[in-house]
Amino acid sequence: MRFPDSRFNKHPFDKHDFKWFSDLCEKFESHEDPHFNRIITFARSAMPVGYLHAIYIILFAFLKLPLLAILNVGSVIFYMFLYYLLRKNRIHTILWLGQVEVLLFSALSVYLAGWESGFYLWLLNMPMLIFTGYKWHILTKKIMIIINFASIVAIIVLGWQLEPYYTISGFYLQFLFYFNILLIFIANAAIAYHLNDTTEKTEIVSNDAHERTRFLLLNILPESVAAKLEKGPGRIADSFTETSILFSDIVEFTKKSSSMTAEEVVNFLDDIFNGFDSIAGELKLEKIKTIGDGYMIAAGVPNKRDDHATAIIDCAFRMLEFLDGYNRENGTEVQLRIGINSGPIVAGVIGIKKFSYDLWGDTVNTASRMESHGIPGKIHISENTYNYVKEMYEISFRDSIDIKGKGVMKTYVVNGKK
Repeated sequence: MRFPDSRFNKHPFDKHDFKWFSDLCEKFESHEDPHFNRIITFARSAMPVGYLHAIYIILFAFLKLPLLAILNVGSVIFYMFLYYLLRKNRIHTILWLGQVEVLLFSALSVYLAGWESGFYLWLLNMPMLIFTGYKWHILTKKIMIIINFASIVAIIVLGWQLEPYYTISGFYLQFLFYFNILLIFIANAAIAYHLNDTTEKTEIVSNDAHERTRFLLLNILPESVAAKLEKGPGRIADSFTETSILFSDIVEFTKKSSSMTAEEVVNFLDDIFNGFDSIAGELKLEKIKTIGDGYMIAAGVPNKRDDHATAIIDCAFRMLEFLDGYNRENGTEVQLRIGINSGPIVAGVIGIKKFSYDLWGDTVNTASRMESHGIPGKIHISENTYNYVKEMYEISFRDSIDIKGKGVMKTYVVNGKK
């Protein structure tokens, strides 16, 4: 994964000199598992430690302490081997060997230079590597910390009791002690820097993933419902007493689509429904779902509003206007049948996979019947909706119609605003 901020894309080495290592870092950085981020933290932290051993070689050569210089040559060779293992993706082996090297380097350095030289202090880096370097079990990490602590105590005690191999003057011995503290500080700073760098990357990936998830969630559920789901699991079910439901259907769509290719069908419906989505969004209505060539919208759900009936009728008029514009632009004669009913409903989220926010109740069923018994190009409403809007719109009494499942009902056609 690449990040927009350029500092997140830099490695502490020349990519031309270590192209394989750069490629490996890119490979790990493309993985969003924090486990791989910890591995990269360890690998990057190992780089400056290898450079520090090169400084020791120069220092001990100057002080004419050949065995200490050779020991650090061995450490440099070890880090070269570490890079080789890294190239082979032997991460687990690298981290075990790395801790063994720190332990042996500290013990042998104390033996050669004496405990007053401060080489045992390098073991203080071990806990940081243990807890940030690999995905070990917590019990394993605790055992390794105990072994690490015991090693420090043993090296100090033995180093204090045994005579060092080299007799180093007090000035140089004190210089070594403070020099070790300086280099350990540099090594810890490198680890802390890369750990912080990794943490920032992880936070960016996490935030980006959260935003993507929320974006997808808001395209499936109303915002207030999505907020409830984000707070924790549980059933979401609400009752609303004042709502208006709109169903629309494209007249003779089945016949029209039979002469269209699959791509043409999808493009056609996408153009129409995108227009309806925009209208619903502008009027702050809730699109519930599409069913084939049918489109369902609700007002007063999930946010209550007193003007639910007038808002849904305004939406219906704008949908018809949109379709007229679409027909003029494309030379088509597409017609829409619209049915509306008002009343109480139950709303909630159902399902585990491909879940959806849906509405139930007699109000919904009647709205669907208003659409199926409607007139192309007209807005067909029930008596319930009529009682809400009769003072604001020019409305014609259609007739008493025998509605399947409902019996004889008075229905109306909305002609326009008064």
